[in-house]
Amino acid sequence: MTISKSLLDFIQRLRQENLHLSLDNHDVVVSGPLSETTAQQLRARKSELLAFLRAVDREESADTAPLSPDPARRFEPFPLNETQQAYWLGRDSVFESGDVAIHVFIVMADRALDLDRVEAAWTRLYRHHDMLRAIVLPDGRQQALEVAPDWRLPIEDLRHLEQDRALDRLAARRDELSHYCADLRCWPTWVLHGFRLPDGSCVLLMSLDCWAFDGRSAQIFMADFAALYADLETTLPATELSFRDYVLGLEAEQKTKAYADSLAYWQKRVTTLPAAPHLPRRSSAAEGPPRFVRHAHRIPAPVHRALKDAAAGRGVTLANVLIGCYAEVLGRWSGTAHFTLNIPRWNRHPLHPEVDQIVGEFATFELLEVDLRAGESFLDRVRAVQRQFAEDLNHDIVSGVRILREWRKHSGAGPGVAVPFVFTHEPELAGEARARLDGVVEPDCTGHRSPDPDAAGLDRCSVP
Repeated sequence: MTISKSLLDFIQRLRQENLHLSLDNHDVVVSGPLSETTAQQLRARKSELLAFLRAVDREESADTAPLSPDPARRFEPFPLNETQQAYWLGRDSVFESGDVAIHVFIVMADRALDLDRVEAAWTRLYRHHDMLRAIVLPDGRQQALEVAPDWRLPIEDLRHLEQDRALDRLAARRDELSHYCADLRCWPTWVLHGFRLPDGSCVLLMSLDCWAFDGRSAQIFMADFAALYADLETTLPATELSFRDYVLGLEAEQKTKAYADSLAYWQKRVTTLPAAPHLPRRSSAAEGPPRFVRHAHRIPAPVHRALKDAAAGRGVTLANVLIGCYAEVLGRWSGTAHFTLNIPRWNRHPLHPEVDQIVGEFATFELLEVDLRAGESFLDRVRAVQRQFAEDLNHDIVSGVRILREWRKHSGAGPGVAVPFVFTHEPELAGEARARLDGVVEPDCTGHRSPDPDAAGLDRCSVP
């Protein structure tokens, strides 16, 4: 199969934007957050993409067995995938920066927030999505409970207190939940807590332990939550495929030639990957459990659009520009020009047509080489990062955890923090899902935690 460089560059850009292309009879199906500009480009190249996808389908059909859902065994235990294993083990205090969960914390506050309606909507939500009912068994396997115990939203009515005292109580609970590390053996592994305040407003705290779902999954179920909050009679789309089916399908995929070829690529790549940059760090052992602090800066929408347009005009994505900025700062303060970054990304392998519709932990990461010695300008260095990222994505069938294991095997590195500097980019949510979220109270705070045996020392998160 031959492919033009122009089409290859276009497909690689789509993959960096977490867009997945698939073939459905005579149509190109695009899954993921799609902008109008990209949609126009896809329409213009439809015939090229169809030819490419048909060729790929012919080549892969003999190598990959189709994934068949097994609804009769949907609620039986199944293995943690490699990323989940890392999250599960990394919670152990034996690791530096342990005792911390991979975690999202959200606060919703508004006079119009109806906490009784929140309870009803969330109940329907967790009954619909298997992985919101999941636990980890003592033997290290996971299981989605067929029927979860009854759950009620705890609501503290603080209207009898002075406003300052009520806010103190809210702040204390907020601080507790913002660093909550759930016992994954017990359901639920998430916590919601409501407050009614003296000024008439209501607050909802949401502590979501992300061992069982990735960023795209959170977008899916939060959009569903918003739809249910707006209309409790909303019918959510059902899927035959389960996350259990997918995880077992991944195990079969690792026996294919495509996986062997990608693993061989990474086994060669790790022999030349540099170490992470070194920044001064305080020892956390002497100060008790680690506390991750979130610093945020919001770029105004007009500035964001201008940056995105300027990047596109120079043939690079905004995500790669931001990776370049992050790398420049790390390089300056570490005094290192050649190092490796940890780049989390969504990675739903197209094993079944419903893969993009289910909730589960599909995330992985890439070990991205950065060389600030390459090129004379910042733009040159960004283009070099983009080229390397695109080349690595051609071999994304291998998980980041496996790549890290191969890197350690080659370098002799121990089990401590190996690549602690993380750049997370969450693609923009568009279309119906965005409209759904716009219909509910906008969260005023989102916090991310990134612990595993390679826990993040610094996690730079970009959310459009």
